[in-house]
Amino acid sequence: MTDSSDIEFLEDLAGGLHCHDIIEIDEVPCAEISDSSALPEHPMVSVAMITYNHELYICEAIEHVLRQETNFPVELVIGEDCSTDNTRAVVLEYQKKYPHIIRILISEKNVGARKNGLRTMIRCRGKYIAFCEGDDYWHDLKKLKKQVSFLESNPDYVMVHSNSNAYSQAKKRLLPDEYSSTLPLDDNKAYEEHLTSQRCIMTLTVCARSSIVSKLIMECNECRDSWYIMGDTQLWLEMARLGKVKCINETMATRNLLWESASNSRDAKKRFIFKNNGSALIFHYLEKYSIDEKMRLYLIKNHLVRIIIDAFEMNNSKIIKNTIVRLQRNGLQVPVHCQVMYFTTRYKFLFPVFKALIWLLKFKRSSVFKEMVRKIT
Repeated sequence: MTDSSDIEFLEDLAGGLHCHDIIEIDEVPCAEISDSSALPEHPMVSVAMITYNHELYICEAIEHVLRQETNFPVELVIGEDCSTDNTRAVVLEYQKKYPHIIRILISEKNVGARKNGLRTMIRCRGKYIAFCEGDDYWHDLKKLKKQVSFLESNPDYVMVHSNSNAYSQAKKRLLPDEYSSTLPLDDNKAYEEHLTSQRCIMTLTVCARSSIVSKLIMECNECRDSWYIMGDTQLWLEMARLGKVKCINETMATRNLLWESASNSRDAKKRFIFKNNGSALIFHYLEKYSIDEKMRLYLIKNHLVRIIIDAFEMNNSKIIKNTIVRLQRNGLQVPVHCQVMYFTTRYKFLFPVFKALIWLLKFKRSSVFKEMVRKIT
């Protein structure tokens, strides 16, 4: 079992406040704008789309859902969370134009991403539920058809996902997909694979059985725990314990990397809090369910070493020292580079020298350096 003090340590790094309030979905304000007479009585798929200040991207997200090539009824459930831009007006206009497909969920006040996601998922009526946030889109117009076909033919699978593209709004181009699984996957071991990041389940690629999603949302506290910034990791982990998970080795969706978001902030402290919030969740699952001891120690070391590297970037010797203590308490060897990072942050005059060396090493490996050498020689 994982030392509970490790979880407390991570929660402190993620901003403290060890207050795990469980969201009561029935208490989340929600009003629906839809035309029940026009909507399908029994949709095969519900697409859950949460949105907040996505005016620049929401049309593309909606259009690629509407353009899906299917032979079954689909509903699009949009949770609009009191955007301060023109997002609400845009989605309401789409609902008027496509009343046979679109339902809008709103409230008078902003409820936050977690509550908005939960109230949207729980109101989906389809046999299956797929996900696409308002700043992403599905470029594969047969995504739903492929995924539903697989789940219909394989009742022992609880969900299916795929690879995805990443589009950088800053660089205005597609980036290499760092989350695509390069190693062979075992559909029976999706829990362990997702826990260790060998399998990366990106929410915008998922299609799952609604009955299981709803059951977990209502019965699993982790899925409604407001302390966790993200709500998808725990849902996928819990689902993977209930059945097989398929990864279709195709790129079906594109996620937009925005200038600023919960998972992609320019603020180093915000990034640090986000990462440690996620690590605290992983450590919680190491305590909740037993796994292979080697895998458990691998995960602990991986996350703690990551903290040391991030703390080094912030020139924080105290966090590095405390994290090294955590490694040692778990009987893990402290990597040499982590020890070096501690000494260079403790003795401040060494820090800029070591940072410069790291920069030189990175530059030497870069394509820019290689091109310079090619031209000289």
